[in-house]
Amino acid sequence: MMASLTLQRGIVAAWGADSVLAGLGVPLFDGPPADARPPYATIGADVVVERGWAGGGAREHRFALSLWDGRGGVAGVKALLAEAERVVLGLPPMLGTLRLSSVRLVRSTVKANPKGWAHGTLEFRAVTEMEA
Repeated sequence: MMASLTLQRGIVAAWGADSVLAGLGVPLFDGPPADARPPYATIGADVVVERGWAGGGAREHRFALSLWDGRGGVAGVKALLAEAERVVLGLPPMLGTLRLSSVRLVRSTVKANPKGWAHGTLEFRAVTEMEA
């Protein structure tokens, strides 16, 4: 799970360092806080699969970022999703001792709910290798 934790920490650091997301006031949480008010984002739904071979090993990560927006409609959350996608796809190739071989968007979903909030999810696939 060290690779998963390192990847999550890299995403959180990149999110926190991004001036656009900071300007939009979109905090990233490890799970929805009890007193959450949109806009906010969570990281979670993480599945890690071993992709080893005789000469080494790698991990495939399937993870999701969820964003909530309270402005009504879905356009606002789509704009937030675009910025979140940009940050994740722009992660550096090295996150400490974790080599990020690839990262790509697998799927995104957007829907509105009766409260007037819009919810969007980005699902990613990343392949990593831990450096010795």
